[in-house]
Amino acid sequence: MSRFPFPPFTIRFNSNNISPSILHCRLARSNSIQQRDYLLYVKNATSFCFLLETNNWPNTIKSFTFSLPLIPRIPPQLSLIIKDVDLNIDFDEFCSYIKSQYPDIKNVVRLKNKFDKHIKLIKIELTSLNTREKLLNVKRILVNYIYYSIDEYLAPFQVLICSKCCELIDDPNQHQCSNIIKCAHCGSNHKSTSASCPIIKAYRAELTKKILQTNKTQSITNNNSSNSFSPFNWFNNNQQTVQSTANNDMINKLNDLINKISDIKAGLENLSSKYENFTRFMIKKE
Repeated sequence: MSRFPFPPFTIRFNSNNISPSILHCRLARSNSIQQRDYLLYVKNATSFCFLLETNNWPNTIKSFTFSLPLIPRIPPQLSLIIKDVDLNIDFDEFCSYIKSQYPDIKNVVRLKNKFDKHIKLIKIELTSLNTREKLLNVKRILVNYIYYSIDEYLAPFQVLICSKCCELIDDPNQHQCSNIIKCAHCGSNHKSTSASCPIIKAYRAELTKKILQTNKTQSITNNNSSNSFSPFNWFNNNQQTVQSTANNDMINKLNDLINKISDIKAGLENLSSKYENFTRFMIKKE
């Protein structure tokens, strides 16, 4: 529940006479002088779900009127995964049905892989913690007479690294940055990705040496193989022969296909000529 913090609610006032100490929240950046936006953070899913319902908000805060310009996104703590959903289904119909059966489901999203292609996993975002727990306990959901498995949604794990001191961060609120750039490889005062790092230089030199040795070994092997019998040389030669034979077969098949297309073209031209003659005959007869 604490690994992924809940996104804040944005509260907008048409007055600039309000201080964050009164609201117990943080002042956000605003381009308007007459308006002020404040960020309100919640501690748990129950409070987040409660504030998602606009009817639960008061009309005024400290006698000041306000508005909610932005609704925060649903966090992973209130999301589930539906498994093995066929890619050929009507997705709009699927969304309409599932939202009609479960009004607490706000968004239905088809997930994608790293190649930006749709997969058989669908993410549902809920506005009720109780509904999420019930679905998670049952482990399945019925949509259009089909039962689908349900599992907890786990967002990609993020590793936090300080951009100044290059140290790993467990808790951003407790991290004490030294403001001193320190390489994670050698401990010197440069970034870990710097090309001047001696560890990176040594690694690059060793890698280049291995590549050169590999190329040299392959060159010697190829020269020796021309003077002596080698099973690898025999395999390579026969593989070239097989590839050459396959290429010849493919060329022959393409030639046969071209000849057949030419015959079909000639037949169509002959048929077109007969049709024109028949049309002239009918016109003369009329």
